[in-house]
Amino acid sequence: MLNFIDSLLFAPSAQYNINPEENKGFLNKIFAFLWDKLYERAEKIIADETTSPNEKLNLFIDTFFERFVSMPELAIVYVNEQRHMELGKNLLPISYYKYLEIGEKIIDDGMKKKLYNPEVNVKIFRFFIIGGIRNLLEFWARNQD
Repeated sequence: MLNFIDSLLFAPSAQYNINPEENKGFLNKIFAFLWDKLYERAEKIIADETTSPNEKLNLFIDTFFERFVSMPELAIVYVNEQRHMELGKNLLPISYYKYLEIGEKIIDDGMKKKLYNPEVNVKIFRFFIIGGIRNLLEFWARNQD
């Protein structure tokens, strides 16, 4: 993963690139790679029948942070650009939405097992969780010193 991201973020052409369209291409590649990997890991988490919904939710959140531990620079790119991609013409990769759906399934499973309040709107709650994670990630990435 690091070699791929390094080549996109730190290649000489990327450092001096001022063409916004080319930068969008780099961002699309970075985000597609990031969300594909997160989704692959989330699929494994949800498939594990021996793990409780609480453990799955913890793993789901931990997996997100693990992607950034070795590269705080990637976390900065993520927190700066994710919202722009959501609102702009650059749609996020389908794996982003699939990743969030797995998070919903974990919460639904917890509701069925009476671990979580069944009155919670899961569609809204997923954005609450991902927003909280994003804020924690930003705080961590900006305070590495």
